[in-house]
Amino acid sequence: MSKTSAGEPSSWSELIQARERSNKELAWKAEQQEPVKYVTRYEVSRKERAFDPVLQKFSDSQRESSLCKHEREERTRFLNRRKVQQLNKVSHFNVVNHDPVLPGVREAEARKQEAASAAQREEVQRRRSRTGFNIISNLDLADHHYVAPEERPERLKEKPRTQSFVEKRTSHPDFDVISNRYRESHEAKVAADLEAQKRQAAQRFWETRDFDPVTCKFYDGAKEEKFHKRRVEMEKTHGHNFAKRLPPTLRESDGLRFDIVSMQPRNLNQASDKLAAETSSSVGLRASTERAQQESGVIHARLSEKRKENRCTPERHRQVHSYEHGYDIVNTRPFVGRAGIPKPVVKGSSRKSLWDKLEEQRQTVSAD
Repeated sequence: MSKTSAGEPSSWSELIQARERSNKELAWKAEQQEPVKYVTRYEVSRKERAFDPVLQKFSDSQRESSLCKHEREERTRFLNRRKVQQLNKVSHFNVVNHDPVLPGVREAEARKQEAASAAQREEVQRRRSRTGFNIISNLDLADHHYVAPEERPERLKEKPRTQSFVEKRTSHPDFDVISNRYRESHEAKVAADLEAQKRQAAQRFWETRDFDPVTCKFYDGAKEEKFHKRRVEMEKTHGHNFAKRLPPTLRESDGLRFDIVSMQPRNLNQASDKLAAETSSSVGLRASTERAQQESGVIHARLSEKRKENRCTPERHRQVHSYEHGYDIVNTRPFVGRAGIPKPVVKGSSRKSLWDKLEEQRQTVSAD
């Protein structure tokens, strides 16, 4: 009989007892397991009613007051930050009434202006003149003044004016303003002045006047005559340029090049240019174009027919024409005998074997 290992029951009764003990005893320590907290409906309802959605307030007055205080402080801090940002970027006064935005600015400016006005009044009272010298003695106010020497105005640093206020343009003017005559060659200079004035007046006149809207004529007679001559020449070919606005195919058509009643060309220059263009080569542009189009059409027709035939295999053609049956399935006439009919020709090419295809490719490569 084999020996049992340590920890294993030695008999059936011990196994049953160990099973009962495991069902009664916990596999973990009871003090390590946290108790289950049950949430009651009362607690959930209290939490739901902590904030009143209608009044927008908390049920707890202390919590509501602390939150309101926090919101006021946050609003004040936010407004202060935005005010500082506004003062850094915008003007410091109201653009409508020109009042200062910052409090106390107007009082500070008023005090500053008052101090400046007092200093200016005192300075003006000392000087009593816009000049920096005494207008009677022509001495500087620092030397000649009614107040004590220590209270007199400071000496001006600017240099006194040495030139006279009225200056002559030339030392010897050519024109005498008293007699209103030139000093030398008066008649010749007056005639030159009149001629220069006429030229200047004519230049200014033609700069702004070219066509008279009242008489509907040009001011320049030579320009008016040139316009009439050009108009007469245009009347001779009036309407010939109308065809240039049409499409090229319609403009170059024979119906517009010739009059079908009188059989005369409408525009000789256009007709001659067209004829020279067509007869410039041996065949002509139209003939060569038509030939190229015809050849292209034949090639495309053959290619289309070939593709249509290759859609069906040659075996299919033989089945349709009943090569295997010996008669035509359409009219039931045999292919042999006195009343026989010839077999129809299969249009499709016969299917090539793999070896034939390889040989054809090899010949093509060797030919290249």
